[in-house]
Amino acid sequence: MRPLHEVPARRAAAWLRWFGVSRLVGVVASIGVVGVGAWWLVRVPPPPPESRIPFDVAVTLPPGSPAAGVSGAPTMTTRDDPAATTTTVPPRPVVHVAGAVTHPGVYVLAPGSRAHDAVLAAGGATPEADLSMVNLAAPLDDASQVYVPRRGEGPRRAAPATPSREAKGVTAPPGAAPTPAPESGIGAPSPGSPLDVNAASAAALEALPGIGPRTAAAIVAHRDRHGPFASVEALLDVRGIGPVTLAEIRPLVRVG
Repeated sequence: MRPLHEVPARRAAAWLRWFGVSRLVGVVASIGVVGVGAWWLVRVPPPPPESRIPFDVAVTLPPGSPAAGVSGAPTMTTRDDPAATTTTVPPRPVVHVAGAVTHPGVYVLAPGSRAHDAVLAAGGATPEADLSMVNLAAPLDDASQVYVPRRGEGPRRAAPATPSREAKGVTAPPGAAPTPAPESGIGAPSPGSPLDVNAASAAALEALPGIGPRTAAAIVAHRDRHGPFASVEALLDVRGIGPVTLAEIRPLVRVG
Protein backbone atom coordinates (compact mmCIF):
# COMPACT_ATOMS: atom_id res chain seq x y z
CA MET A 1 0.00 0.00 0.00
CA ARG A 2 1.43 3.40 -1.12
CA PRO A 3 1.80 6.25 1.34
CA LEU A 4 -1.01 8.82 1.29
CA HIS A 5 1.25 11.74 0.28
CA GLU A 6 2.19 10.03 -2.99
CA VAL A 7 -1.44 9.79 -4.18
CA PRO A 8 -1.96 13.54 -5.02
CA ALA A 9 1.41 13.69 -6.76
CA ARG A 10 0.59 10.71 -8.93
CA ARG A 11 -2.81 12.15 -9.76
CA ALA A 12 -1.25 15.52 -10.69
CA ALA A 13 1.31 13.80 -12.92
CA ALA A 14 -1.41 11.75 -14.58
CA TRP A 15 -3.58 14.86 -15.17
CA LEU A 16 -0.57 16.72 -16.61
CA ARG A 17 0.15 13.90 -19.04
CA TRP A 18 -3.51 13.92 -20.06
CA PHE A 19 -3.86 17.75 -20.34
CA GLY A 20 -0.48 18.38 -21.94
CA VAL A 21 2.33 20.77 -20.96
CA SER A 22 1.91 23.06 -24.00
CA ARG A 23 -1.80 23.43 -23.34
CA LEU A 24 -1.10 24.33 -19.70
CA VAL A 25 1.46 26.98 -20.71
CA GLY A 26 -1.07 28.48 -23.16
CA VAL A 27 -3.76 28.69 -20.49
CA VAL A 28 -1.36 30.38 -18.04
CA ALA A 29 -0.27 32.89 -20.72
CA SER A 30 -3.89 33.65 -21.61
CA ILE A 31 -4.74 34.30 -17.97
CA GLY A 32 -1.77 36.66 -17.75
CA VAL A 33 -2.81 38.59 -20.85
CA VAL A 34 -6.38 38.92 -19.58
CA GLY A 35 -5.12 40.13 -16.21
CA VAL A 36 -2.84 42.78 -17.75
CA GLY A 37 -5.66 44.00 -20.02
CA ALA A 38 -8.06 44.25 -17.08
CA TRP A 39 -5.49 46.24 -15.11
CA TRP A 40 -4.96 48.61 -18.08
CA LEU A 41 -8.68 49.28 -18.34
CA VAL A 42 -9.31 49.99 -14.67
CA ARG A 43 -6.10 51.90 -13.90
CA VAL A 44 -6.18 55.64 -13.18
CA PRO A 45 -4.42 57.56 -16.01
CA PRO A 46 -1.65 59.99 -14.99
CA PRO A 47 -2.47 63.74 -15.02
CA PRO A 48 -1.55 65.69 -18.18
CA PRO A 49 1.74 67.65 -18.18
CA GLU A 50 -0.15 70.99 -18.18
CA SER A 51 -1.65 70.24 -14.78
CA ARG A 52 1.80 70.01 -13.24
CA ILE A 53 2.76 73.57 -14.27
CA PRO A 54 2.39 76.05 -11.35
CA PHE A 55 -0.33 78.63 -11.92
CA ASP A 56 1.84 81.54 -10.71
CA VAL A 57 4.43 81.08 -13.47
CA ALA A 58 3.75 82.75 -16.82
CA VAL A 59 5.74 83.63 -19.90
CA THR A 60 7.19 87.14 -20.03
CA LEU A 61 7.16 88.97 -23.34
CA PRO A 62 10.60 90.62 -23.72
CA PRO A 63 10.59 94.22 -24.98
CA GLY A 64 10.85 94.37 -28.77
CA SER A 65 9.52 90.87 -29.38
CA PRO A 66 7.15 90.45 -32.39
CA ALA A 67 4.21 89.56 -30.16
CA ALA A 68 4.68 92.77 -28.16
CA GLY A 69 3.59 94.90 -31.14
CA VAL A 70 0.48 92.92 -32.08
CA SER A 71 -2.80 94.65 -31.30
CA GLY A 72 -4.67 92.69 -28.64
CA ALA A 73 -1.60 90.73 -27.44
CA PRO A 74 -1.96 89.86 -23.73
CA THR A 75 0.15 91.39 -21.03
CA MET A 76 2.06 88.73 -19.07
CA THR A 77 4.51 88.83 -16.18
CA THR A 78 6.30 86.25 -14.04
CA ARG A 79 6.64 86.26 -10.29
CA ASP A 80 9.88 84.34 -10.33
CA ASP A 81 11.84 86.99 -12.26
CA PRO A 82 12.05 90.30 -10.37
CA ALA A 83 13.46 92.03 -13.43
CA ALA A 84 10.47 91.12 -15.63
CA THR A 85 8.49 94.10 -16.90
CA THR A 86 4.88 94.41 -17.99
CA THR A 87 4.46 94.69 -21.77
CA THR A 88 1.65 96.97 -22.94
CA VAL A 89 0.34 97.35 -26.48
CA PRO A 90 0.37 101.00 -27.67
CA PRO A 91 -2.86 102.26 -29.24
CA ARG A 92 -3.25 102.98 -32.96
CA PRO A 93 -3.77 106.76 -33.36
CA VAL A 94 -6.74 108.01 -35.40
CA VAL A 95 -5.65 111.22 -37.17
CA HIS A 96 -7.48 113.80 -39.31
CA VAL A 97 -5.31 114.86 -42.26
CA ALA A 98 -6.46 118.09 -43.94
CA GLY A 99 -5.22 120.87 -46.18
CA ALA A 100 -3.06 120.49 -49.27
CA VAL A 101 -3.02 116.68 -49.45
CA THR A 102 -4.29 114.37 -52.17
CA HIS A 103 -6.98 112.63 -50.12
CA PRO A 104 -7.98 114.55 -46.97
CA GLY A 105 -9.74 112.48 -44.38
CA VAL A 106 -9.46 110.41 -41.21
CA TYR A 107 -6.84 107.64 -41.09
CA VAL A 108 -5.88 104.95 -38.58
CA LEU A 109 -2.08 104.80 -38.36
CA ALA A 110 0.40 102.44 -36.77
CA PRO A 111 1.59 103.09 -33.20
CA GLY A 112 4.46 105.56 -33.05
CA SER A 113 3.60 107.22 -36.38
CA ARG A 114 4.75 110.76 -37.18
CA ALA A 115 3.18 113.60 -39.14
CA HIS A 116 5.12 112.43 -42.21
CA ASP A 117 3.31 109.07 -42.04
CA ALA A 118 -0.05 110.84 -41.83
CA VAL A 119 0.69 112.89 -44.96
CA LEU A 120 1.72 109.73 -46.84
CA ALA A 121 -1.45 107.95 -45.70
CA ALA A 122 -3.48 110.79 -47.26
CA GLY A 123 -1.82 110.25 -50.64
CA GLY A 124 1.00 112.74 -50.15
CA ALA A 125 1.11 116.51 -50.45
CA THR A 126 -0.27 118.36 -53.48
CA PRO A 127 1.99 120.57 -55.68
CA GLU A 128 0.75 123.77 -53.98
CA ALA A 129 1.53 122.45 -50.47
CA ASP A 130 4.06 124.28 -48.30
CA LEU A 131 5.65 121.44 -46.32
CA SER A 132 8.18 123.80 -44.78
CA MET A 133 5.38 125.03 -42.50
CA VAL A 134 4.71 121.50 -41.15
CA ASN A 135 6.82 119.64 -38.60
CA LEU A 136 6.82 116.28 -40.36
CA ALA A 137 8.75 114.67 -37.48
CA ALA A 138 6.12 115.54 -34.86
CA PRO A 139 4.64 112.51 -33.03
CA LEU A 140 0.91 111.93 -33.38
CA ASP A 141 -1.66 111.63 -30.63
CA ASP A 142 -5.01 109.95 -30.97
CA ALA A 143 -7.77 112.25 -32.35
CA SER A 144 -5.23 114.87 -33.50
CA GLN A 145 -5.13 116.79 -36.79
CA VAL A 146 -2.33 117.27 -39.31
CA TYR A 147 -2.93 120.32 -41.52
CA VAL A 148 -0.74 121.00 -44.57
CA PRO A 149 -1.05 124.69 -45.59
CA ARG A 150 -0.79 125.95 -49.15
CA ARG A 151 1.88 128.37 -50.31
CA GLY A 152 1.18 131.81 -48.97
CA GLU A 153 -1.41 130.56 -46.49
CA GLY A 154 0.89 130.70 -43.48
CA PRO A 155 1.01 128.48 -40.42
CA ARG A 156 -2.13 127.28 -38.74
CA ARG A 157 -2.81 125.59 -35.45
CA ALA A 158 -4.35 122.14 -35.64
CA ALA A 159 -7.86 121.74 -34.29
CA PRO A 160 -8.04 120.33 -30.75
CA ALA A 161 -8.78 116.64 -30.26
CA THR A 162 -12.01 117.35 -28.38
CA PRO A 163 -14.21 120.46 -28.17
CA SER A 164 -14.11 122.63 -25.11
CA ARG A 165 -16.47 121.97 -22.22
CA GLU A 166 -18.24 125.26 -22.83
CA ALA A 167 -18.88 124.35 -26.49
CA LYS A 168 -20.71 121.20 -25.36
CA GLY A 169 -22.67 123.05 -22.68
CA VAL A 170 -20.90 121.20 -19.84
CA THR A 171 -20.24 123.22 -16.72
CA ALA A 172 -17.45 122.40 -14.33
CA PRO A 173 -18.41 121.06 -10.91
CA PRO A 174 -18.02 123.35 -7.86
CA GLY A 175 -14.40 123.70 -6.83
CA ALA A 176 -13.03 122.40 -10.14
CA ALA A 177 -10.39 124.36 -12.01
CA PRO A 178 -11.81 126.49 -14.83
CA THR A 179 -11.31 125.21 -18.36
CA PRO A 180 -8.74 127.34 -20.23
CA ALA A 181 -9.98 129.35 -23.16
CA PRO A 182 -9.41 127.69 -26.54
CA GLU A 183 -6.75 129.03 -28.85
CA SER A 184 -7.05 130.29 -32.42
CA GLY A 185 -10.70 131.21 -31.99
CA ILE A 186 -11.78 127.55 -31.77
CA GLY A 187 -14.49 127.22 -29.14
CA ALA A 188 -17.91 128.61 -28.27
CA PRO A 189 -18.61 131.61 -30.53
CA SER A 190 -19.81 134.93 -29.17
CA PRO A 191 -20.23 138.43 -30.63
CA GLY A 192 -17.11 139.57 -28.78
CA SER A 193 -14.96 136.66 -30.00
CA PRO A 194 -16.24 135.46 -33.41
CA LEU A 195 -15.31 132.00 -34.61
CA ASP A 196 -12.73 131.66 -37.38
CA VAL A 197 -14.40 129.40 -39.94
CA ASN A 198 -11.04 128.69 -41.57
CA ALA A 199 -9.57 127.26 -38.35
CA ALA A 200 -12.53 125.92 -36.37
CA SER A 201 -13.13 122.21 -35.98
CA ALA A 202 -16.40 120.54 -36.89
CA ALA A 203 -17.29 120.23 -33.20
CA ALA A 204 -16.80 123.98 -32.67
CA LEU A 205 -18.86 124.79 -35.76
CA GLU A 206 -21.78 122.79 -34.34
CA ALA A 207 -22.07 125.41 -31.58
CA LEU A 208 -23.26 127.97 -34.16
CA PRO A 209 -27.04 128.46 -34.44
CA GLY A 210 -28.60 126.48 -37.27
CA ILE A 211 -25.42 124.40 -37.84
CA GLY A 212 -25.80 120.69 -37.17
CA PRO A 213 -23.27 117.87 -37.45
CA ARG A 214 -23.85 117.38 -41.20
CA THR A 215 -23.51 121.08 -42.04
CA ALA A 216 -20.41 121.39 -39.83
CA ALA A 217 -18.83 118.42 -41.59
CA ALA A 218 -19.75 119.97 -44.97
CA ILE A 219 -18.01 123.22 -44.00
CA VAL A 220 -14.82 121.36 -43.07
CA ALA A 221 -14.96 119.23 -46.24
CA HIS A 222 -15.49 122.32 -48.45
CA ARG A 223 -12.59 124.08 -46.74
CA ASP A 224 -10.28 121.10 -47.18
CA ARG A 225 -11.27 120.65 -50.83
CA HIS A 226 -11.29 124.29 -52.00
CA GLY A 227 -9.06 126.03 -49.50
CA PRO A 228 -9.87 128.68 -46.88
CA PHE A 229 -13.00 130.79 -47.23
CA ALA A 230 -12.28 134.22 -48.71
CA SER A 231 -15.23 135.84 -46.92
CA VAL A 232 -18.10 134.99 -44.61
CA GLU A 233 -20.48 135.20 -47.61
CA ALA A 234 -18.53 132.33 -49.20
CA LEU A 235 -20.25 130.02 -46.70
CA LEU A 236 -23.27 130.14 -49.04
CA ASP A 237 -21.33 127.76 -51.29
CA VAL A 238 -21.61 125.07 -48.61
CA ARG A 239 -24.56 122.76 -48.97
CA GLY A 240 -26.99 123.30 -46.11
CA ILE A 241 -26.27 127.00 -45.54
CA GLY A 242 -28.77 129.48 -46.93
CA PRO A 243 -29.34 133.22 -46.50
CA VAL A 244 -31.35 132.75 -43.30
CA THR A 245 -28.66 130.62 -41.64
CA LEU A 246 -25.93 132.98 -42.83
CA ALA A 247 -27.76 135.94 -41.30
CA GLU A 248 -27.93 134.11 -37.95
CA ILE A 249 -24.25 133.18 -37.80
CA ARG A 250 -22.78 136.33 -39.47
CA PRO A 251 -22.17 138.15 -36.13
CA LEU A 252 -20.58 135.03 -34.65
CA VAL A 253 -18.04 134.10 -37.34
CA ARG A 254 -15.11 135.66 -39.12
CA VAL A 255 -12.54 134.75 -41.78
CA GLY A 256 -9.00 134.52 -40.51
